Amino acid sequence: IVRRYSDFDLLNNSLQIAGLSLPLPPKKLIGNMDREFIAERQKGLQNYLNVITTNHILSNCELVKKFLDPNNYSANYT
Repeated sequence: IVRRYSDFDLLNNSLQIAGLSLPLPPKKLIGNMDREFIAERQKGLQNYLNVITTNHILSNCELVKKFLDPNNYSANYT
């Protein structure tokens, strides 16, 4: 799936309302286009998705289903 970090952050904030603490990698304002940082963030975001999708309750959550649906996303990169 293609998502921006802000999309992950929004999902994470929504799930935290339910009292869940998930391993979302931290945001970085300076140096966030560094190749090494991007590679590490991708690994962290994949780990985040792995945790969510291996949890039966979370993987059936409507927010998560919408997030993972590639047809439910329209990016505005302008």
